[in-house]
Amino acid sequence: MKRPTFRVVLAIAAGTVYLSADARAVLTLLSDTFDTAASSANYNEAKTADAAAVFGFDYSALGIGVAPNTTDGSTTGLRFSANESAGATNGITLHTVQSFTGEYTVRFDAWINANGPFPLGGAGSTEFLTAGVGGDGTTVNLSDLTPTGVGAWTAVDGEGGSFRDYRAFKDAGEQFPGSGQFAAGTDTSANNNSNPYYSPFGDVNVDALNQGGSQTGTTAAGSFGFEWHEVELSVEDGFMTWAINGLEIATLNPNIGASFSTDGSVTLGYQDISSSISDSPTHSFGLIDNLTVTAIPEPSSVFLLSAIGAVGLVKRRRQRR
Repeated sequence: MKRPTFRVVLAIAAGTVYLSADARAVLTLLSDTFDTAASSANYNEAKTADAAAVFGFDYSALGIGVAPNTTDGSTTGLRFSANESAGATNGITLHTVQSFTGEYTVRFDAWINANGPFPLGGAGSTEFLTAGVGGDGTTVNLSDLTPTGVGAWTAVDGEGGSFRDYRAFKDAGEQFPGSGQFAAGTDTSANNNSNPYYSPFGDVNVDALNQGGSQTGTTAAGSFGFEWHEVELSVEDGFMTWAINGLEIATLNPNIGASFSTDGSVTLGYQDISSSISDSPTHSFGLIDNLTVTAIPEPSSVFLLSAIGAVGLVKRRRQRR
């Protein structure tokens, strides 16, 4: 659905001038830079035993530069981890305390770090960053063999170590390319980093970060890791569209298969859906920075002027000429 362009209509009727603005101003509903532990008050935490969220984490120590939408040059954000020692599927989901309805857009900067060497990654390197809408405040969005989840949500891994690196869900139900909801097409590879559609991502020289140890090599083409990305979840007419750096990844359609709700909390999280533990937990994590939720209200008539004032304005203009 196209957004209406700005129009100002001047109509004189019954002695009154109406200025009707079909301009829909963007309203910021939530903004969080995750710079301090105080940000935790904005979220309800749902998690399994071996998963954690750290607010105010300084990621510069690992050679990670300033996130794209940071305005003050700081290098602090939200760090996620999962399955650092348990040897089992684990995950965490943060639900915003604030709920959202109608049409709105979620944006944030995201980074996934994984243990090397690359392109394949080391032992236990495949972990997923998750994000969604329609949260209920309590559910862990987890896509293991018995998935759990609520609302419309997404998951992406860092090094392309899964057959399904880009995943989309309606509640606990994973959506697959055959449904026609992935922008890369209906082929079985349409949610895998090997698909040429994802070629704008990947091929990152990890050595340049100087993280040390086995953090060497170049990431696989189409993989998400070791770069800052701008992620967007856009809710409109009951649909939820997922985009990365402006590239549409999937649009969850309530008219295809199961329905879902987009009303509720925004969700952010991280998961390890295998039992294998990373051989370098220090290098296995996800980052989120600069979260915003914005809304576009419905058009409204916002100006009302008297015809006398308008006529006077016209008269003065004539006199000046």
